[in-house]
Amino acid sequence: MSSGCSKTDDFNSFVGTWDIDTGVVRVVYNEQVEKAHPEAAAYYNNNKSRIIEKLMKPEQIVFDANSVSFIYTSFEPDQIFTGTYTTYEIYATIYNRVFSSGITAACNSRKLELNYTKEYMMSILENMLTANDPDKAVFEDLIDSFDGVGVYYKAE
Repeated sequence: MSSGCSKTDDFNSFVGTWDIDTGVVRVVYNEQVEKAHPEAAAYYNNNKSRIIEKLMKPEQIVFDANSVSFIYTSFEPDQIFTGTYTTYEIYATIYNRVFSSGITAACNSRKLELNYTKEYMMSILENMLTANDPDKAVFEDLIDSFDGVGVYYKAE
């Protein structure tokens, strides 16, 4: 029997279809680096919505008893990355081609959250940079803490 995603007596599991709702990010700057490189903080602030937009993918996650599929409907045709997951009460670790080291998810019977690490968030930011933007090394020094959450709701 798989672990549920709720500590109530009712059995609730990750199994099902989850649709994207929103994404949020949290960043903490090194104040000294921010003073020395205000253009980097301005770049982040001006592009925060683009970063959140990238967190809102996959657009759908489908868990069955043995696997999990991340469905990117913004591609034509849809891209689907299927992987595995292991549950620990209300948490799961998901492994697939995008998250080969795993990503942590938490859920209750209505909401699923993917928790993105600093490394993943930095990779999103670094992939957005052009030659005209501050160097990625500046962001590595500037950002002390950087995480994100993708929020999904169970499809009915």
